[in-house]
Amino acid sequence: MKYILVNGYTATGSSAVVDLLQEFNHMYIPPHEFRLLCDPFGIIDLDREINNSVDCLNDDIAIRNFQWLTKKYFKTAKRFGTIGLNYEKDFTKNIRIVTDEYINKLTNTIYDGYWWFLSLNQSFVTQITYKILKKLGIYDFRKHCKMRLVTVNEEEFLKITQQYFDSIFEPLIKEDDIVVLDQAIPANAPGYAQRYFPDSKVINIERDARDVYMHLLLQEKRTGAIIGHPGHDLSKTHNVQLFIDWFKKYRRLGLPGESLNIYFEDLILNYDKTSKQIFDYLGLSESEHINPKKFLQVEKSAKNIGQWKNYPNQDEIRKIEEALPEFLYKGF
Repeated sequence: MKYILVNGYTATGSSAVVDLLQEFNHMYIPPHEFRLLCDPFGIIDLDREINNSVDCLNDDIAIRNFQWLTKKYFKTAKRFGTIGLNYEKDFTKNIRIVTDEYINKLTNTIYDGYWWFLSLNQSFVTQITYKILKKLGIYDFRKHCKMRLVTVNEEEFLKITQQYFDSIFEPLIKEDDIVVLDQAIPANAPGYAQRYFPDSKVINIERDARDVYMHLLLQEKRTGAIIGHPGHDLSKTHNVQLFIDWFKKYRRLGLPGESLNIYFEDLILNYDKTSKQIFDYLGLSESEHINPKKFLQVEKSAKNIGQWKNYPNQDEIRKIEEALPEFLYKGF
């Protein structure tokens, strides 16, 4: 199975490349970002813990954390219910089954065992209840605790993980489809693509730092969104140093690997040249591009370029220019 991984650094325009690829008829694009790899307790954390383990007990905790994450993400969100990411609805309905199979392949040894760390995540009421039941000789939960021993080596882990991803997407695609994943891995660590998707192609999208700053400010004003980036704080404090530190942190090199790195501005302002560069890198023919500019609306996107020029607080822009000169678009 073939994969294309499109990544950005937050507000850099990865969706523009996804829109471009959507104009081909043999691309499968999930309805939202695929977050099982890079989010906390995801595959990358699971990989790191298992294959660099300092204690086999930590492997069991890593598996438990991954099970907790997938349970939450597979759940269908309801207006007056708990949070869920709808993976069971939006991906294969068997995603819970193939995930259980994946975990069982990694941990084919289950035994009766317990260690005190498992109690730390229990609620106060649960801890007290268990203590009382144990003291009265009614029930000792430690004797009924099941633990997993990870027995696969690193090569086997990667093979099983690659098969896991294929089993998620195979029911959703036609024979020649290419799976396009948006923000599945960190943009600063393209090597994860080669690690989990050996024949994949990676495209990373960068954007002028000044317009990223503007995007965070404007998005906060439009939507009032409070997410992982510092937009909410910036709209109140205009703490440019916070933005600079956050911007640099996102771009610290993680796991090196092959990728095509382009600027959002180039894709929009130099559409013909840059789109051809993307097609050549991916091995796509112009003749396969059957709906040009249907989803990637260049004229509309162009309005989001150079917004910093009209920003009244140009002293903030100058601080960004001085601190991040290598991340300013040079094509104006």
